[in-house]
Amino acid sequence: MTLRYKALPVPRGFVYDYIVDCAHRGPAFLDWDWAVTGDYLSLRIQTTSGQCDPGPTVAGTTAQLLLIIRTS
Repeated sequence: MTLRYKALPVPRGFVYDYIVDCAHRGPAFLDWDWAVTGDYLSLRIQTTSGQCDPGPTVAGTTAQLLLIIRTS
């Protein structure tokens, strides 16, 4: 399973704090992970807003995430 943001793969896990926007003035982070229990897939995505000041922030904006699930 992979997750892409702006066509780039995001590392899986909650320890990476992958910077997705506003890297120059208080970055916005995206972390994610997944787990399978029986027939159920649990997916968790966490985003943290940047602190861009002055200028645009990512707070309150939407973003497209592409989740790719491959089964055998």
